[in-house]
Amino acid sequence: IYGNIGSFFAQNGMIGINATYRLVPNVKFPGGAEDVAAMMRWARANVARHGGDPEAIFIFGHSAGGTLVGGYLYNQAVQPNGDPGVAGALLLSPAVGGERTGPREKIALAYYGEDRSKWAENVPLGLYNSYKGRRVPTFFVIAEYDPPEIEGPTAELIARICAREQACPAFTSLRGHNHVSHALSLTTDDPSF
Repeated sequence: IYGNIGSFFAQNGMIGINATYRLVPNVKFPGGAEDVAAMMRWARANVARHGGDPEAIFIFGHSAGGTLVGGYLYNQAVQPNGDPGVAGALLLSPAVGGERTGPREKIALAYYGEDRSKWAENVPLGLYNSYKGRRVPTFFVIAEYDPPEIEGPTAELIARICAREQACPAFTSLRGHNHVSHALSLTTDDPSF
């Protein structure tokens, strides 16, 4: 469903790169963030050949992709050279919290492991608590009809950032959108973005 994302940025004078990541059961924590790191290494090494600036890269993650981007932004151990190497980030309805029950429980078990006590410290919300690296300006976007397990932890992460950094990240809630409609609306005439 993300073919329009790269097109949206390209239509607005930027270079858009779509990347994917390994899925469970073929990856375990922190493998998703390591996939983001590999994509960042590739982008930094190749963007200039396409007219881009390696110092002006922004990273975008939606839903589970937001989990992995958040895991990358707040885990210095997976970052190339211990730095995220991005100018900014956009997290669209990211799954940043530690509550993994119901249908997501099997995925969390496969990715984070059987020791549930480690889950809360390994999700982006927990990783942020111990992160000591460079902070990246981040724009958080949620949808009016996102599920509570997206909205609540995102609000908590924003509150933690505000408290620790004495400055709040950019944030918006898109009215009339659900968990995927805002991503799908890019490259349309929807004025939400």
